[in-house]
Amino acid sequence: MSRPFQTINIIYSTKSLNLVDFYTLEPLYKVKVDRHVPQIESRRVQAGPDSYNDEALLDDHRPWKDNVCTATFKLTSLNVCLSIHEHTDIEFKRDHILSSQYTFSSPFLNSTTLMWKADGVFSGNFLLTDDTKGTVLARFRNRLFSNTEVGTLEIVDEIAPDLKDEVVISGLAMLVMLQSLNLSVMIMV
Repeated sequence: MSRPFQTINIIYSTKSLNLVDFYTLEPLYKVKVDRHVPQIESRRVQAGPDSYNDEALLDDHRPWKDNVCTATFKLTSLNVCLSIHEHTDIEFKRDHILSSQYTFSSPFLNSTTLMWKADGVFSGNFLLTDDTKGTVLARFRNRLFSNTEVGTLEIVDEIAPDLKDEVVISGLAMLVMLQSLNLSVMIMV
């Protein structure tokens, strides 16, 4: 397996997540996690002179890029509603309660169906695949037994920023539904 194009650390913060580049520690995304709709809101961090300042990353008044992605969960459904920039009401579907797969139609890949699925039985790792082409777009590597990190998100190849936003928000939604007790508690409490 070759080295991914980009590796992103997903780090817990109070009622939020910080997504930072694994190698440079540059902040990439600020993610609010809340029990109110939308439960997950992701924004790209705008590059600037204070990009490396942890306090600036946590400041909600910091300048953001315009595009926002959200995930909305329903207590009575296994499905999640994603909003990715101007594309709203993207259905993120789980087949049944015991399924470890989520599918959605990608607005940035000409409505290609993408699927997050388990990469191993008990690892907590997942792959984002385009099964029609037999390709892997991203991998999530679970950070077992960590109270500070969710894990890492590996972007396999260089992709457009909007597609990367789609990978991030769908991956976080999948983690809340399938894998992360800590993220689920952040949404419910």
